[in-house]
Amino acid sequence: MLKTFYIDYNVSIKDQLIEIIQSYSGIINYLISHEEYNSKGEHKPHFHFFFKVDNIKTFNNCVKNIKETFNLIEEGNKIRKETGKTGYRNYGVLKKDIYDEDYFKQYICKDKNVWGNYPEEQIQAWIDASYKSQTETQFKEQLYKYVIKNYLKDKYKDIVNKNNLFNSKKVTQIKLAIMDYMRENDSIITKTKVNNHFNYFLTKNRNFTLVDILNILEI
Repeated sequence: MLKTFYIDYNVSIKDQLIEIIQSYSGIINYLISHEEYNSKGEHKPHFHFFFKVDNIKTFNNCVKNIKETFNLIEEGNKIRKETGKTGYRNYGVLKKDIYDEDYFKQYICKDKNVWGNYPEEQIQAWIDASYKSQTETQFKEQLYKYVIKNYLKDKYKDIVNKNNLFNSKKVTQIKLAIMDYMRENDSIITKTKVNNHFNYFLTKNRNFTLVDILNILEI
């Protein structure tokens, strides 16, 4: 029986998760992965799980154990209350049957942070075959969504202030956010690439007037 689910949580609990999973003899094979960002480019740390189990009871007991160990129900209620997002779920089980096992394994391997009880060479093969080969346009769109959501946050303001980067603060914060996203997604950071993404951001973001762009780019 093939089963899968996800939870929103940072990667620090990885070893605890593996210990819980390995405590169930009925879990024949497992594969777990961690991603820092969702498909929209938003920072949302989460785990994907793939299990081959002997029966549904084994799977349900393991999921229940994980939910209770990390207080997922209470944490979900807290986030819904704080954000007002009543439909938010911080864990979930895929109810559809998995017909293409390799396709799903490749999918959850797309960010390369993967652990399981399969041979290392097999896991690496799934990573290599994973379909995170985004087109440049897709990457730019996700990067744009991340930057527009995050560049004004204290994380980048603090870097500017601590390092006396006071020349064009907003421009610097945008470029810091661009580089942060590139590094998290294993994209090589170069001056040309950062500037290209920055120019794309200015062009797409209507909060910057043509006069703003003229002054920023010193055209």
